[in-house]
Amino acid sequence: MAKKSFKETVQEELFKISEFDLADAIDQLKSDKDVREYIWANRAYFDKVIPADAMKDAPSFRGIVYGDPPEAPLDLDKTFGKDWDKDFASIPYNKIEFVAEQKGLNPKELTKQMADIATQRERQRIAHGEDEGGWFDSPKAFARNLGGATLSLFGRRQQEAIARGEEPTAKDYAGDIAENSMYAIPWGRALGAAGAVAKGSKVARALTGPVGQYVIGNATAPIAAEAYDAAVYDNQNPRGEFSVGDVGTGIATNMAAPVIMQRLGGRYGTYIPFIKHMNEGGMIAAKSQGEIAADLARRQTPMSNAQRANTRIENMLRSGGVPKDNLYYAAAKFNADDKKVYDAVLKKIRNKEALTQSEWQYVNSGSHPELTDFYNLQYNPDRVPTGTQLAAEESVKNLITNEAPNVMGDVTLPWYTRIPGGSLYYEHAREAEEAEKQRKKEQEIEDKWKIRLGVR
Repeated sequence: MAKKSFKETVQEELFKISEFDLADAIDQLKSDKDVREYIWANRAYFDKVIPADAMKDAPSFRGIVYGDPPEAPLDLDKTFGKDWDKDFASIPYNKIEFVAEQKGLNPKELTKQMADIATQRERQRIAHGEDEGGWFDSPKAFARNLGGATLSLFGRRQQEAIARGEEPTAKDYAGDIAENSMYAIPWGRALGAAGAVAKGSKVARALTGPVGQYVIGNATAPIAAEAYDAAVYDNQNPRGEFSVGDVGTGIATNMAAPVIMQRLGGRYGTYIPFIKHMNEGGMIAAKSQGEIAADLARRQTPMSNAQRANTRIENMLRSGGVPKDNLYYAAAKFNADDKKVYDAVLKKIRNKEALTQSEWQYVNSGSHPELTDFYNLQYNPDRVPTGTQLAAEESVKNLITNEAPNVMGDVTLPWYTRIPGGSLYYEHAREAEEAEKQRKKEQEIEDKWKIRLGVR
């Protein structure tokens, strides 16, 4: 015997409660989808004119009147319970069939869809070490969760393979090892060393200067990792295609994360102590002992450079020339009286002579940062980081900021979800967008049936 359609079921219920005119009206509709939309669009009217006791004797009809819109997506977690997938085999088929009919779905297709989702979620739990329970459910569960967390940080390719139901391959292991090695390299300090031996071309100065070091330091690892994946994986793997978007996201995150972490130092108290010399721009800004010693040995100082710029301005003005703004900027720190004090203090520092109180205050006033560096190098060398210390700090910063996208969210999400607060904003915006889409669908259904029924 053929199974009754939703339309036939509703008509029988309406005949049973003596709603003959409504049953006749529904008989004119062509499909189950039209029946659902028609009832839901007129739900307020039916709720008002049909007695509550009669409604109870028409469960399919009543389910539409008081249920979700026909176009509303099926929320499996809401319908079957949050952890339905962990015990999918025990869900009665009759219940799945009923839910499918309520939504106008094919019960067999819904069952297959649920089985696929349950399998994928189980794989995800295994990949993240959550298949034995929460962190503190048992010693075994703790070990599994710890292993999953470690993979999330340092073995994402292996974790993705497990989540697909596959065994990690040599490509996955090699990629994870290479990526984490690149993540932790202090690119900026390495470029700074290269700049020290560069011949001084404009390109070399641009690449090895502070800005060049910062940009290349943040861009190198994402580009190299993306290039490796595109080379070794085929198109069946999401990593198999070089994505400019993913590279851009990685660079943007690397630049944004340390800036925000620096400003939220209280919240990231375990992070900041390891990176003492990071400025608000996210750069490892301090100079090493060797770099300061090299500056101290030079004949030219920032003050003498300012004096030279000032002299050029005076000569140009005497000859009727017009100095450019950058020349004025360069000369801004020069003052003849100030230079006398500067030179006297600098001479004492070079000879490690004792400073007077006023000279000490001059050095530490902040007006000439290089004097503070020189003073600390000569009198308090323990306050000045070595090149090795700065490289280690940059290595920690690079590792954390490169790993931030992996820890903070799906690589397919907008880049701002990978910085503190970004994921909350994204969820709010996504929920608002989904709510607006649903509202428009509901309005379309109501407007459609108002027109068909001649209601204005």
